[in-house]
Amino acid sequence: MRVVEKLIVSLNNMRFNRKMMTIYLLGVILPLVAVSMFYYYISANNVQNKKRDNFQMSINAAASAIETTVNDAILNGEFLCANDQVYSLLTKTEGDIYDFYNIAKSMDAMISTICTHGSVDSVKIYCDNPHLYKSSAVIYLDDNVKKQKWYKDYIKSDRKYYIYPSSNEDFEDASELGDINIVFQSDQNAKYDRTIILKEKLRSEKIMAILKGQSLDGELFLVDENNRVISSSDTTYFYSQKEYPLFSDISNDNRYEILTCDVDFPNGYKVVARFEKISIKAMLNYDTLGFVIIILLDVLFASMVIFLISRHLTKRIYKLTDATHKMSKQNFELIDIQNAGNDEIGILIRGMNNAISKINQLIKEVYEAELKTSKVEKEKQEATLNALRSQINPHFIFNMLEVIRMNSIMKKENETADNIKNLSKMFRKIISWGDDIISVKDEFSFVNAYLELQKYRLKDECKMKIDIDEEALCTKIPKMSIQVFVENAFVHGITGAEEDKVFSLSIKRNNDRVIIEIYDNGCGIESKKLDLIKQNLSGNGINIGISNVLRRLSNYFEDDYNFNIESKVDEFTKITIDVPYMSCGQIKDVK
Repeated sequence: MRVVEKLIVSLNNMRFNRKMMTIYLLGVILPLVAVSMFYYYISANNVQNKKRDNFQMSINAAASAIETTVNDAILNGEFLCANDQVYSLLTKTEGDIYDFYNIAKSMDAMISTICTHGSVDSVKIYCDNPHLYKSSAVIYLDDNVKKQKWYKDYIKSDRKYYIYPSSNEDFEDASELGDINIVFQSDQNAKYDRTIILKEKLRSEKIMAILKGQSLDGELFLVDENNRVISSSDTTYFYSQKEYPLFSDISNDNRYEILTCDVDFPNGYKVVARFEKISIKAMLNYDTLGFVIIILLDVLFASMVIFLISRHLTKRIYKLTDATHKMSKQNFELIDIQNAGNDEIGILIRGMNNAISKINQLIKEVYEAELKTSKVEKEKQEATLNALRSQINPHFIFNMLEVIRMNSIMKKENETADNIKNLSKMFRKIISWGDDIISVKDEFSFVNAYLELQKYRLKDECKMKIDIDEEALCTKIPKMSIQVFVENAFVHGITGAEEDKVFSLSIKRNNDRVIIEIYDNGCGIESKKLDLIKQNLSGNGINIGISNVLRRLSNYFEDDYNFNIESKVDEFTKITIDVPYMSCGQIKDVK
């Protein structure tokens, strides 16, 4: 069951065109191939059997023809061996040289007649009569003849007649590879007290002509009892050869099939046929080309039909797939319904278009609602900023002006002008709000003016530590993001400290971040109040100034900022703001 489930999952994950191709392969191609292979197997076996039968008939005919040729030679030899006239001539011991010359001439004529009308190519008669005149047909049987291999093999065989193939050792009668020799010994040797041996030769061309006469798509061989190829229908095996090749050496290829037929005469000779096993090429030669063409045309026609149908289906399915991908990327475009059809795919396309139209309508309605909400929110933020501007304590400004006035009257000091200058700078920044996003450098300019006034007010009562990193000055922040916390440090923190008042402002770059820290050692904040402040930082509850600063930081940096407030009663308060670093060449639009 798990295998079936995995198969179903694989099919469900397969693309449509691949499914169509799978159906085509499994439903059309594979059955056609299976039927073709079955037909090929049956046909190949039939053709192979027919070919085997033809070869068997051919080697039987060749073996019969070779047997007839050899039997004719044997009959001729037995005729000569049984002829009293021949023995009377060969055993004659009395007479002059002319008598023996005439005997040799008569024997040559008789042998020539036998070779002309029979299958024998040549005949040699070996006789131990020293009085005979040597001729082309009659040879004295001396020790040199008895030392030759064929003679020794004949004596060892102990047969009435002995058949052997010529070798390169048979020089006396111009033998060649493939010649077949038949050796006889007369039954009348004892009667005449002489040894007479008859040797007939069958030329290799005669045996080869018999093998070649069988017109088959293969080769025929005459093989002896030692597995040597004596003759063949292919003469290339004997060109420039010094000895007979072994049949096992030339037929050790699995491509060939071997058939044999024994030759019915002594020495274990046989005719062997070698032919290639049936192949596709051979099948085509046996009237199967038409069948193969029909199969190819069938496959081509089925392929074209499947291609046209699947192309029309996949084209419409790809439209649905493309529309789905676009919808996942928030791109809601209608599908072209041209040639969509009225089948299941056409219904899906029209249904998808209806869904896209409704989605576009909903997006339009939501977008218009968001525009209205955004406008209201913008007006609300502007009102909040205006409220923040108005938070600057007017009593503090008037008190400071009064202090400056009284001191300038009493001491007549020139620094009054500087204080008034700093105060004017603060008023100018407050009144002309301008852009809400400014650089740290501009923000510090405003804060520095405030600190100069505090120095004038507190004199030596407060130690101020300012540590500014030049690289951080280009970073953009919302206006008054630092000033609000600096003012709180002096108004709520340092004012409560009795002595050794300390204020510090640090602006440092840390890799790709800018860290802003405002510290004072004033009265601090009680833990309950501090927890309440942290809980309401994002709202409009406890501290409107801090909440507005954090809201504007969140709007600008998209929450890519950190804010932390630490405090301990009667010890310290520290504000930490962590924002992204921006070089002077970077520009970030207001969100």
